[in-house]
Amino acid sequence: NIEVNIDVGQFKGAYRDMAIGINRMVENHIQVLTKSTEAINHLATGNLNAELEKFPGKFSLVNDGVEGLRYNVRTLISDMRFMAESHQAGNISVFMDPANFSGEYKLLAVGVNEMVHESIDENKTVTDCILQFGNGDFSATIKEYPGEKAFINKSVKKIGGNLKGLIDSVNWVSDAHEKGDID
Repeated sequence: NIEVNIDVGQFKGAYRDMAIGINRMVENHIQVLTKSTEAINHLATGNLNAELEKFPGKFSLVNDGVEGLRYNVRTLISDMRFMAESHQAGNISVFMDPANFSGEYKLLAVGVNEMVHESIDENKTVTDCILQFGNGDFSATIKEYPGEKAFINKSVKKIGGNLKGLIDSVNWVSDAHEKGDID
């Protein structure tokens, strides 16, 4: 219960002054705690513009911590947004720079890059396989993708099989025509 104060009425003189000073000191700590908690709650809900008054003296450590958190979250969001916009514009070589971050933020940037790199690799692999189909190589295969990505393999195999079947059918009809069976 942080609202509890010393009852200064029970003291006189220097003891009363000391009790008033302790109450004032505790009130300062409570205000810093309350205001910084409000700012952190705003950050936690995505309001990165919530202001926190500049605290005096060593209380400025609270400001440094909150501003450091705000900076890291903003940088992370900005880098992710820039990467997404770049990829949408066709610049798929753009990734987040993990060196801009530390700790778990760095791990997040690395993880996002790995996920995007894997997606690009999948697209390139499928595109390369389809290009090989286009060149007439129906033996082209791709690695087996796990879990929900298995649809990729199923689709590529179906495309290859259908194209090979179509070409085999055309060749069969062509061979039959060459033998005089035009029906």
